[in-house]
Amino acid sequence: MQLKPDDSSYIINIEILFGKLIDDNHKYLQIRRHNPYATYLNLYKVNDNKYEKLIERKQDGMTYINDTIFDVNGDRYKDFIVLWYPSSGCCLRNIYNVYLNQPDKGSFTMDYEFINPTFSAKEKIIRGVTYGHPGEVGLYKYKWNGLQVDTIEFIYPDTNNKEQFIKTNKKLAYKKSTEKAGMILKNIPKEYHKIDNYDWFAAY
Repeated sequence: MQLKPDDSSYIINIEILFGKLIDDNHKYLQIRRHNPYATYLNLYKVNDNKYEKLIERKQDGMTYINDTIFDVNGDRYKDFIVLWYPSSGCCLRNIYNVYLNQPDKGSFTMDYEFINPTFSAKEKIIRGVTYGHPGEVGLYKYKWNGLQVDTIEFIYPDTNNKEQFIKTNKKLAYKKSTEKAGMILKNIPKEYHKIDNYDWFAAY
């Protein structure tokens, strides 16, 4: 569906989804509105012909890529996820904003933001690639702990020895990944090899 403002300066594209989008017990209405300046996302639950707003989001500029619904954290409830890409910056930066489903409250959480993630709902794990140039960028692993996200580890190239890597439990600034920062690894654990964007890390 398309609409034009009175001055015909631009076109608003509207997408509407209706049905059992989240679970089989309720119907939901999702509306996307795109114009040259922003994308607006709205998700409603339908109760007795009344519309309860669950999520409202504005994504500025031309940064919106898509949104989807699936179980991110392994609790068997479908969550709402928005993927976007910033309009500026030097390096790979796929941003995911995750709204967790809270069926006991009939609502969603505020959003959690991850950069270049790969979600493993079965493990309740998020693995990904941090922001930066190949040669300085690191890998990360987080774990869902209820509504919390626990940091498990970061892995960086050792800037003093290209034959090894540094594993630590905290983010390191570029050129700070020395032997004193954490545990020495000779190889990257296989669990990371198949994550999205691993090539960006491995290209150093």
